[in-house]
Amino acid sequence: MGFYECRKYKRYYCQSPVMIYSSDEPDNYYYGLSYNYSKGGMYVKTDGELTPEDPYLIRMLNYEEDSEFPENHDEYAACVKWAKSAECFNYANSQYYYGYGFAFLGKSEEKQKI
Repeated sequence: MGFYECRKYKRYYCQSPVMIYSSDEPDNYYYGLSYNYSKGGMYVKTDGELTPEDPYLIRMLNYEEDSEFPENHDEYAACVKWAKSAECFNYANSQYYYGYGFAFLGKSEEKQKI
């Protein structure tokens, strides 16, 4: 069984600009780009150094109520489940230095209609 077959939810490709911030420090934010999403979470690249397991808000900068997921919600509560530097992923030419796997928190998972 391959790695991707072990995933809890199917992943969908997307490239949407996002802003990531802590609800405790809304003035301290980072811009990034989401690369895939699922019912349970989202993969985002950014320059921000985020702390695993800490809660964050991911604001979808292309938010439109009538758009397809994930842009049909203005923001998601999520926590960092894993993190890798760009060097680990061979992103030498990437504008972002970190890649993060976020897990949606609370009712966010229930909102997903994929």
